[in-house]
Amino acid sequence: EIHIATDHAAYALEMMFFFGKEPLLKNKNGSGVFLPQKEGIPKSKYEKKFINAGERIFYLEFAK
Repeated sequence: EIHIATDHAAYALEMMFFFGKEPLLKNKNGSGVFLPQKEGIPKSKYEKKFINAGERIFYLEFAK
């Protein structure tokens, strides 16, 4: 599995495109879909800072 979290929209889209082209991987959230939030894992201080500022965090999960 691959788990990605970023606040950078262009990077998130690039990763979506890059991993989406790999036939052995599937987006666990659906094709072209970001996970709206990630529960059950601790958030980094940077993630908390961006969330508290009202910024969007882009979450991706791909699996074989």
